[in-house]
Amino acid sequence: MKNLFSQLITVLVLSATFLTAGCGGPAKTKLDTSELVAAFSGADAGLKSQVDAAAKTLDSGKLLNGTSALAQAAKASHETLSEAQKTALLNVVTQVQTIITEDASKGDPAVFQATQDLVAALEGRESTKVGVTPDMLPPTRPAAE
Repeated sequence: MKNLFSQLITVLVLSATFLTAGCGGPAKTKLDTSELVAAFSGADAGLKSQVDAAAKTLDSGKLLNGTSALAQAAKASHETLSEAQKTALLNVVTQVQTIITEDASKGDPAVFQATQDLVAALEGRESTKVGVTPDMLPPTRPAAE
């Protein structure tokens, strides 16, 4: 029991250290959407305009709106995306996740959910909700029980 308690304290201290490490000011990572815009420059007009609008939204600092818009675009067109386009989208996910890790004021769980939605869309699957481990959910019961 004492060993479990000391492990728990260690985890809490490390978590607090990582969380407060980014509290010293604005994020160190700057979001760069140039690769994203370039990767979709030859895409069909509808997809290109969606990605361009999302890139502008991200550039203005609206991480949730921009990432959510990219997730919707990727979900609608995941089967036709090129490898360069998928890579550019994943690089945006990496940048957004880095920013919300570095700057606690941007650490909204909804932004993290949007990045998870985008990755799931690229893989052609439904996203797992943040904070939910599907293996730990109780099995569904029939209505008669």
